[in-house]
Amino acid sequence: MSATGHEASPLAECDGWSDYPHLAGLRHGHFHQAPELAARLKAAPAEDDIRFRGEHLTVHTIDGIAYAVLWEEWFSPTASTWVQHTSPAAAHSWTHQLAAHWLRDEAGCSHGGGTLQSWNGGSWAAERDLITGRWHVAIGVQPGVTYTSTETEDRAAGWAFLTDTLTAAGYPTGTWPAAMRQVRLHDLPVPDPAAPAAVPEPPPGPRTWRTLLRRLLARILAGLGRTR
Repeated sequence: MSATGHEASPLAECDGWSDYPHLAGLRHGHFHQAPELAARLKAAPAEDDIRFRGEHLTVHTIDGIAYAVLWEEWFSPTASTWVQHTSPAAAHSWTHQLAAHWLRDEAGCSHGGGTLQSWNGGSWAAERDLITGRWHVAIGVQPGVTYTSTETEDRAAGWAFLTDTLTAAGYPTGTWPAAMRQVRLHDLPVPDPAAPAAVPEPPPGPRTWRTLLRRLLARILAGLGRTR
């Protein structure tokens, strides 16, 4: 057995995983089956870190071998699953494919009184999660899907991410589902064009009585403009 303990681990023999095609043909196991490898994976820096709702995926390299980890943080860390890959690129691709699968599987669902909403655009899917401040996009279909996400609590920044990502892929806002456009409009209300523009403060100058009088008159005129 190597220092990581992965050579003697089972190949696709984890109980209860037979219905998970994303593990088919890949060497994998639970943390409790390879405690030494599990300890090293926990300590290794993550080369990729994806969080989708309650799911958490990371990518690590141990002794030149690439692993993806599906963390079971809510149930039991010892039930977390490591999956060995032929290269870091393959591990990255696997985690993105799995995240995209979850996103597509949930597309069209709404939870938390509208704080978590997702949409199915046919050849793409997107999600706005205000609970955790995460925004997700999956474009295309497996195995050629492109998945990306960002974390921000700023709704304007989140919608800018969705808009830029989808537009770059050929899906501008006009092609989005009506429900998605409605939520975007609710999150980003259009400014009233009839609202008076703010009068800029005059630049600071010598504090003479003439300067103070001019500033006072400027404020009075600005106030009159807003009350009309």
